[in-house]
Amino acid sequence: MATVSGQVTLNGVPIETGSIVFAPIDGKGPVAGGKIKAGQYSFASPYGSKRVEINSPRVVGQQKTYDTPDSPVVDVVEEAIPATYNTATTITADVTPEGSRKFDFDVKAAAKPAKK
Repeated sequence: MATVSGQVTLNGVPIETGSIVFAPIDGKGPVAGGKIKAGQYSFASPYGSKRVEINSPRVVGQQKTYDTPDSPVVDVVEEAIPATYNTATTITADVTPEGSRKFDFDVKAAAKPAKK
């Protein structure tokens, strides 16, 4: 095991909150991960080649739980990070006993058009 750490930015801006997972590329062995806060993360990961998944849900509105006037409301969230960095990730990291265990990721997402 090694402590891995780094910074995660979205279009150059630190991600406020989210999560990051290092999963074995070969699917064998444990998965490790941690929280992203103010763009920073740190957690213990087993050695090996890892597939990196980054998530950062954001609140985009609210909706009623039920279709009644007195219904409580819940937040509506969507993933701020494109699938190529999480469910269909293309990023990797090699966690080795020697060398740096600092991995910075600058993920890119297209700007959403303004709603009219």
